[in-house]
Amino acid sequence: MRVLHVLRDLSRNGGVQRLVHDLALAGLRRGQQPEVVVFHREPGLDYADALRAAGVPVHHVARWQWLRLAGLLRRADAVHAHLFPALYLVGLMKPGSVYTEHNTTNNRRKRAWLQPAERFMYRRYRHVTCISPEVQQALRGFLGTGADDNSCVIYNGVNQPALAAQAQAARQGLATKEGAAVRGYRLAMVGSMTPKKDQATLIRALARLPAQGGQPASLHLAGDGPEREALLALARAEGVAGQVVFHGVVADVPAWLAGMDLYVQSSKWEGFGLAAIEAMACGLPVLCADVPGLSQLANDSSLLFKQGDADQLAAMVQDCRSNPARHAHLLAVGQETAARYSVETLAAELERLYAAPTPSAPPGAAQPRGAA
Repeated sequence: MRVLHVLRDLSRNGGVQRLVHDLALAGLRRGQQPEVVVFHREPGLDYADALRAAGVPVHHVARWQWLRLAGLLRRADAVHAHLFPALYLVGLMKPGSVYTEHNTTNNRRKRAWLQPAERFMYRRYRHVTCISPEVQQALRGFLGTGADDNSCVIYNGVNQPALAAQAQAARQGLATKEGAAVRGYRLAMVGSMTPKKDQATLIRALARLPAQGGQPASLHLAGDGPEREALLALARAEGVAGQVVFHGVVADVPAWLAGMDLYVQSSKWEGFGLAAIEAMACGLPVLCADVPGLSQLANDSSLLFKQGDADQLAAMVQDCRSNPARHAHLLAVGQETAARYSVETLAAELERLYAAPTPSAPPGAAQPRGAA
């Protein structure tokens, strides 16, 4: 089966882009012929070269190259669109395809003059997969769907064995390199620097953490975006500018995470907390804001903090830093959680959907895999 994924770019700064990378490789392992179309490239900062090296063709198509795009769409057995502008382009040029809704909302839905176009485009698809029940509920509320509902819930997934192996290899290398050197406790977060991700709460929490063993904690942020300068200014204002490291877009996230002690996802909302699941798979304890897209990831609420509450987050970080039992508990919860969200299962569910002639949810898709 020739499966064509269509999205704006394959930037290493985005969770959806990482998912498409993993999904294409999983499809390849399943005997599919996956291909990817992107409209924008950042050589060296995207997944295109890695996919091509693995045998997955990546086509860079300018948005005005309609004939080229039409040819690629026509020869595919299944077309899977992700995000804007793929939502519109594939909806217009290849009706009856599959679209994945990754967010509970977008700026277009907030503009009254665009709402009719949005509703029209979603209904051009045979199946709209939603990455969580919250995303499906928000989409249904916007579309006002009834009997013509073409949506279903299929959770995202990660390649846990590969992530764990990459992180472990990197961890061993770091142990050899650092030796017995003393270093402070390292917090980490991966995500675009946008208001939605709220790295500001992490910076405020860092400022509330006392030094331990003579070493202050540090915060390491992977990603980039329009909030970077504001976050730098906040770090200075909080007196922790020397403890916050802005790494930019990180090419090898598992290796980068291997050098960290605790992962925090402070987002105001998520469609699905893919970055948090990846950190769990890499063997890090994880704390998450109690918001849609994160709160349902694990059946244990002890990893959740009130969104925006820097005092509570700082107390939870300190507990994990100083209490080995707490650290071990978060690790166990993370490993159990990551095991439930497999990219191999995701690829299999989508493959059934690609072949399904009419809208229907895959068996068990409405519940997290392995959840009670």
